[in-house]
Amino acid sequence: VLVVAQDVTEQKRAQLQVMQAGRLAAVGELAGHVAHEVNNPLSIISGKARLLLSDRRGEMSRGVSLEIEKIVHCSDRVARIAQGILSYCRPTGSRRLRLDIRAPIRKAKSMIDERARTAGIEIEERLGSALPPIHANAGEMEQVFLNLFLNALDAMPEGGKLVVAGTRDGKGLPGGRPCVTVTVEDT
Repeated sequence: VLVVAQDVTEQKRAQLQVMQAGRLAAVGELAGHVAHEVNNPLSIISGKARLLLSDRRGEMSRGVSLEIEKIVHCSDRVARIAQGILSYCRPTGSRRLRLDIRAPIRKAKSMIDERARTAGIEIEERLGSALPPIHANAGEMEQVFLNLFLNALDAMPEGGKLVVAGTRDGKGLPGGRPCVTVTVEDT
């Protein structure tokens, strides 16, 4: 009797990881498609509401104009969320440009503002005006901060405080290039 045995645990684990990556890619593609489809009617809704406000505000009651302003505000918020999803789903090159680190932080923050508010989470920014520009890929930075923010929100199911702080690193990088340290802290 000859018995041959082989441990396939690692092979099974690798297969599961490949399947999970495929599912995530499909979900990302679907999210990008949905965001794109939402943008088109949303642009019409927002445009028509703005047109009503600019052309007919004098003919409507204060209550009606306030309700139309709410439509504009909400459609703008949804458009920012859809745009964030699109930029998150689009593959970006690894091209690094000079950028203000506050821009990708604030873009990622805008994507979680509503969720944080409804969860009772206060977001505090401590991003000084003296932060030097850095060389980075803005899309990749947005994804990093969005992931950090979402992890922080998940860690505070009972509410709390999320603090985003940025400081200039005094040491800098070789060659005298400036360096920025960003800290994301939750309760």
